[in-house]
Amino acid sequence: MTDMCEKLLPEVLEHLVKLALRYDNTVTKKRRLWDLSSPRCRSTKFEPPYIDIVNRNKTRIVRLEEPVLSRSEQLSLPRSRKLLELKKSPAFHEFEPLRKSNVNRRVRKSLLSVYSRLGNVQPPQKPVKPPQLSKAELKFHADYTKRLAKPKALPKPPQVERTKKIYNKKRTKKLAKPKVHQEEPINEWKFTRALQNYQPSQRIRNLAIPKQSLMQESNPNAFKVKKSALHYNVSRRIVELSLPSVTLSDQNVRKNVNVISSSALSAKPSKRIIDLAEPRVRSLPKDLPLPYISRKALKAKISKRLIELAKPKQYHIY
Repeated sequence: MTDMCEKLLPEVLEHLVKLALRYDNTVTKKRRLWDLSSPRCRSTKFEPPYIDIVNRNKTRIVRLEEPVLSRSEQLSLPRSRKLLELKKSPAFHEFEPLRKSNVNRRVRKSLLSVYSRLGNVQPPQKPVKPPQLSKAELKFHADYTKRLAKPKALPKPPQVERTKKIYNKKRTKKLAKPKVHQEEPINEWKFTRALQNYQPSQRIRNLAIPKQSLMQESNPNAFKVKKSALHYNVSRRIVELSLPSVTLSDQNVRKNVNVISSSALSAKPSKRIIDLAEPRVRSLPKDLPLPYISRKALKAKISKRLIELAKPKQYHIY
């Protein structure tokens, strides 16, 4: 037994050293988070004086609401924007007074947190009521609105004193005539000597070559059928797939649906169909009591609407 322990001790020590190194690495990586999570040591606003008398009771001032110091407590608070939206909603006025005070207390706490300050969340302000007008001011305002309600009078056009001028009749007649646009004559095309001696460039020759389709490039004999395809024996499955899908036409639908065929009357059901035809028997545990039916349900009267809904639907086949 001692030999086994001596053999296992170095292996255990190696694993412990590895775990210690791994822990140190993780701590050094997340040291910033550790520093942020630790609360700051803040001194209290009031420190009671030291009293030497033993039997005298020491007085100490304690805050009703202790300040939120840790980051986790600040994150646990509800969002101040959602609380302010809840206060603005009409449902807030129907709350009980205790519930309203809880909401107001949470609003005060969340507004003092660091995250609400960084988000620039403003506290709710009381609506400023407009100042009440005096009787003289109300009368002046009423007269002012009446004057604005009247439509403005259209200004009269100014009367222009036209003086008699001497007009040049020839000039006006010339300007009144429509302009005639002369079309440029189109010369007939002629096969000149320059065209006879013209030598096209390599770019024009490349553009003059007709484009070949992809089928001609890939397979020039695309429309030729192989001999093996002509003498191919088609399987039954391919013949079934080649048949068109059967749709319900007037010939396939039976006219008398209630009539049962003779083959269906003389058919013998299998064991599987007989098992499926039997109703399911739900096995209830013996400890449970039977389902209780109330007296009102036994004495209930069925309405016309329930009778109509209980009837099966009738499908009309045209």
